[in-house]
Amino acid sequence: MSTDRGEGPVALLLHGQPGQGSDWDDVAAGLASSNRVLVPDRPGYGRTGGPAVGLAANADSLDCLLDDKGVGSATVVGHSFGGGVALAMALRHGHRVRALVLVDSVGTGRSIGPYDRVLGLPGLGEALTFAGWELSRRLLPALRRRSTRLPPALGAWLRAIPQTSVSPDGDRRDGGSTWRSFVTEQRALLAETPSIEAGLGSVRVPTVVVAGRRDRLVPARATAELADAIPGAELVWVPGVGHLVPQEAPGVLVEIIRRHASGR
Repeated sequence: MSTDRGEGPVALLLHGQPGQGSDWDDVAAGLASSNRVLVPDRPGYGRTGGPAVGLAANADSLDCLLDDKGVGSATVVGHSFGGGVALAMALRHGHRVRALVLVDSVGTGRSIGPYDRVLGLPGLGEALTFAGWELSRRLLPALRRRSTRLPPALGAWLRAIPQTSVSPDGDRRDGGSTWRSFVTEQRALLAETPSIEAGLGSVRVPTVVVAGRRDRLVPARATAELADAIPGAELVWVPGVGHLVPQEAPGVLVEIIRRHASGR
């Protein structure tokens, strides 16, 4: 399922892992006056549901989505894991991609940390993910309500976590599928990133790599390497924000996406 709003050059917005299309609400609202904005819930999440899939299969599903919507090509914008999907789309369905905007994106081996590797392990990864999910589901709402009493940096981080990622009853509504989707994608991230990285030099569309200066999930060095590996890519650092640029600095992304979607 996807949201389809506005008119003009098409921007396709891809959420991260976990998440839903609504994580892009502020960006989509800013773009709707100048662009047609498609915002899907990727397989395994939100209204789409069903089994989660890997980077390549996500890209293939988006190719079908554009067919269904009568769209020839789009500026493809991906956040975090969604950035890896955007890259897979450029490599597998390059005629669909007018430009790429990669936000706090995976795409190189250096973007995968030791925790990512542990969470991708059979058995142990599932157990740790489920335990962390239950803890977050139970504690995050209370911590968010008390965020103004916490140290400023910690409070700001808690308020920035997308509500859709870990909701008090989310795993009850979807039968516990969200954490399972996370595990599936974690294993796909480990398995498919080497082929994505190997293909970065063949990306031939205008590309902007955007990252928060305070991102602690994707290291700054990994972001710089990603930009260096893509021919002609522009690198934009957003000061004062972390991994969740679509929620923390939506206006910055609106301007970047609008500029590239219009071909300027």
